[in-house]
Amino acid sequence: MGTKFTADQGGYVTAIKFFKPASDTGTHIGTLWTSGGGQLGQCTFTNETSSGWQSCTFANAIPVTANTVYVASYHASNGGYPATPGFFTQADDVWPLHGPAGSNGVFAYAPSSTFPNQTFNATNYWVDVVYTSNFVPAGAPGVTAVTPVAGAVNASFNGPAVASFNEAVVPSSIIFTLKDPNGASVAGTVSWNSTTNAALFAPSSALAQGTRFTASVSGATDAAGHAMSGAYTWSFTTMTCPCSIWPSSATPAVPFASDGSAIEVGVKFQADTNGYVSGVRFYKGSGNTGTHIGSLWTASGQLLGQATFTNETASGWQQVAFSDPIPVTAGTTYVASYNSSSGGYAVSSGGLLQAVDNSPLHALASGTSGGNGVFQYAGTPTFPTQTYNAGNYWVDVAFNTVPGTTTPPSLTAETPAPNATGVQWNSALTATFSKTVQQSTIAFTLKNASNATVPATFGYNATTRVATLQPNALLAAGATFTATVSGATDNFGNTMTPFSWTFTTAACPCSVFPNTATPQTANVQDNSAIEVGMKFRSDVAATVTGA
Repeated sequence: MGTKFTADQGGYVTAIKFFKPASDTGTHIGTLWTSGGGQLGQCTFTNETSSGWQSCTFANAIPVTANTVYVASYHASNGGYPATPGFFTQADDVWPLHGPAGSNGVFAYAPSSTFPNQTFNATNYWVDVVYTSNFVPAGAPGVTAVTPVAGAVNASFNGPAVASFNEAVVPSSIIFTLKDPNGASVAGTVSWNSTTNAALFAPSSALAQGTRFTASVSGATDAAGHAMSGAYTWSFTTMTCPCSIWPSSATPAVPFASDGSAIEVGVKFQADTNGYVSGVRFYKGSGNTGTHIGSLWTASGQLLGQATFTNETASGWQQVAFSDPIPVTAGTTYVASYNSSSGGYAVSSGGLLQAVDNSPLHALASGTSGGNGVFQYAGTPTFPTQTYNAGNYWVDVAFNTVPGTTTPPSLTAETPAPNATGVQWNSALTATFSKTVQQSTIAFTLKNASNATVPATFGYNATTRVATLQPNALLAAGATFTATVSGATDNFGNTMTPFSWTFTTAACPCSVFPNTATPQTANVQDNSAIEVGMKFRSDVAATVTGA
């Protein structure tokens, strides 16, 4: 419940008041708002009497401007309140304060403190303020706490730097800078939180990892004109990635469990900043044998990357790297999982009832993410969608803000094989890459013995990483051709070394069987004249010259 009011001159609101009926028990929270719903200050009523006027004082007096509408309200947890219907059909004027007539006496049904914007019958709910025009804050404003703390060595590289003040200050007076080790200013924006009396500096992009930064706050002035005595300066060092949700020292409540069937288990997570997932981690109990395959999925089940764990230890944290780091977007939900062929997994029942936060990564709380701690019974890697009791199955990722790869793509297989002979005239050529490449960068050519380019149609399958070249016409018989793949570039700008190979097509006259072939039974006698033969077909139009 609340009251709209104005003041005839600028001043300060130091407290909220309300009249309490004897039946109004529970917790009461007072709030001062702008007319548009901006929260200016809040306090909790304590040491209340059983009835009558109650008051709570703000931590710092809140400046208000003359002839500007504000709203004073309080939240009653048990829903009790006094009321005088029709009171605000006329203005309530007690100089220098005024309760305007009309849509005054405001309320909102809500389980927690909320800006009240409904009215009924111009009812007065008996909410008031303590106002003064000559309040002067004691002393000058100063910084009382900072985040990251001074000297921190594992600070988030994407979180804001925060300076908390002992009182409210004029936001436009704050000078807040952040500088790197070379003294260069970091680009960012400064904001003011009037509820916590804190200034925030938000970098425009993620800070460099493992780097010492120096923050400085100066110039802050309160509404009475008192200024800070001098600049407040502190330094901190950002963390270094790869980063994970759980440290390597973390262990599950149940290191090994099994339901007797192959299973996929996983975790939903988000990152605070854009970056790259280079691999999947999982905690292995000593009984969790068999093959393990790690996967990264979108929230809707699109497979982004997959790799098989190798060189595992008998127990503890295991990690596998994808062929290339996979880019992920800040604030977007992904699923990391692994498939256990033997059905073994680790679990902490209820481990994801609450979010697990280790900036810049967050394992989402089950109740706010559609269920977390996901699984699926399957013998092959499968997107896990089932949940049970918010179980943490101890699946994690390796995350970084930079791709961290300089290895160029290469070819792992070619068809026809290098130096192959007897190749069919209508064969398609294929080239398999070691990692995902950008299709637009691939140059795949085929040339004949005269170095003339053979017209052909190109294709690329990003899932299998296979490029295909299909000649538009049959290749010449008994001829040597040279295939070349070049220019292929991965998602991080690494370009392959060109690779060429040759092959020779089959020559004619041609037969189904070579001269070296022999029958299983060389002589069969039925004692009657007989005609024997074989059905055959040709891949191309041609002439049969004999039998």
